Amino acid sequence: RSNMQNSNLFELRNSKSINVNIYPVMVKYMALKTPGQRIYVSTGLGLQLYNFRYEQPITYTKNPAGIFFDSSMSFKKNKLSLDYLNVPLMLTFKTRIHKDPKGRHKKDTWLVYGAGITEGFRLDSWTKQVSGTNGKVKSHGNFGLADFNTCVTAEFGIDGLFRLYGSYQLTSMYENGIDQHPVSFGVRFCGL
Repeated sequence: RSNMQNSNLFELRNSKSINVNIYPVMVKYMALKTPGQRIYVSTGLGLQLYNFRYEQPITYTKNPAGIFFDSSMSFKKNKLSLDYLNVPLMLTFKTRIHKDPKGRHKKDTWLVYGAGITEGFRLDSWTKQVSGTNGKVKSHGNFGLADFNTCVTAEFGIDGLFRLYGSYQLTSMYENGIDQHPVSFGVRFCGL
């Protein structure tokens, strides 16, 4: 069907589709330090977790790896989850936008902004479907997904108050010809 082609087939429930990045190991190097400017280079090791909730009744298959539209079924829940082991390389800038008149540097206000790239290796991928017909069905497999991903990421905020981030996956999620590049936006709870 023409309305089930391309992006319509993979339409997401955006409020239930999430991207979480956890970096328990981070190493940073201060490349520049002046009274009003800081520049950091950082890297580390962490996890990038995707949870895609689909509007359409699509099903991922393992043998052969693929995706098909299942018009015979209505799903209460239909999701694909991916876990990647990630290595980031970030360049972060801090620019002082307000100096504490009492001279206490910890009370200064700093604008934080930066960009970088992450390389990921897929650790696991699985689907979970809930329907009245089959109940809850969970399946682990490759599903034609690429083993590696490369993302560009950027952040912007006020140090100690908030940081917003955006991420775009440069490489396709799939290795079988489907060309999809996840885009994520969100809040970063801690950083350099």
